[in-house]
Amino acid sequence: MSPDFFPSKGFCVAGIAVGLGGLCLLHLLRVGQVRADMKRRMDEKDRIAREIMDALLQNILGLILKIHAVVKQLPPEEPARQALENTLDRADEVLIESTNQIRTALDRRSSRER
Repeated sequence: MSPDFFPSKGFCVAGIAVGLGGLCLLHLLRVGQVRADMKRRMDEKDRIAREIMDALLQNILGLILKIHAVVKQLPPEEPARQALENTLDRADEVLIESTNQIRTALDRRSSRER
């Protein structure tokens, strides 16, 4: 190579192109790191949300079962027994609806991530 090549316009253009290419590569690497970090955080949030929802639904089911045990101890002619049985039926419906809504939301979220 001749010594005139280094101060030439071609050398400057090549240097700028290599520099910009390096910057683009660094940018792409950083974007990949940020995406991986975001995915890791979202997965952790989803895991925590699932655990909280599972615990909540289990606690509600436990309350329903305790109330059901108390209702069975009441005499059949007791007016409060029928009201509590109706309330338990509604609580079962709410528990099923809530479980279905949670599953649907989680399924939608996981299908969006694919």
